[in-house]
Amino acid sequence: MKITRRCDYALRTLIYIAYREDLRQYKITTKELAGQLSIPFKVLSMVLVQLKHGKLIRSSRGAQGGYFLDKSPNDITLYEVILLIDGAVSNYRHDFSASPTNDSVNAVQSIQSALEQVQNRTLDTMRKITLRELVTSYHKLTQEDRSYSI
Repeated sequence: MKITRRCDYALRTLIYIAYREDLRQYKITTKELAGQLSIPFKVLSMVLVQLKHGKLIRSSRGAQGGYFLDKSPNDITLYEVILLIDGAVSNYRHDFSASPTNDSVNAVQSIQSALEQVQNRTLDTMRKITLRELVTSYHKLTQEDRSYSI
């Protein structure tokens, strides 16, 4: 499975915002997000608009302004973000060869059925993975990085 670069940016942005909120550091600007996450400012700005329209984040203006989650990290799923940003989740498809025989058609249908099962299981798993789980993993990796740099 492959996600778009924009979806990758959206997921990284949500993880970082949630992580910072866990640390009670609520003021997160577009400039900070772009710098910390190595995302081009213009692209990030467009991603943030999509996340706001999807009601995953909100923003406030002013000296204490910045971006915040609009939902609990427990209520945001990997599937929801991919669907919002990419519009669909990739389908596994097997292309039929030109003028297949009956045996070939049956074999291809068997393959297609198996791939559909894989896709359904993948989608079910994506619906269960929450932003909270991604942030927990990020936090562990961040702590490991810090312990190695001492």
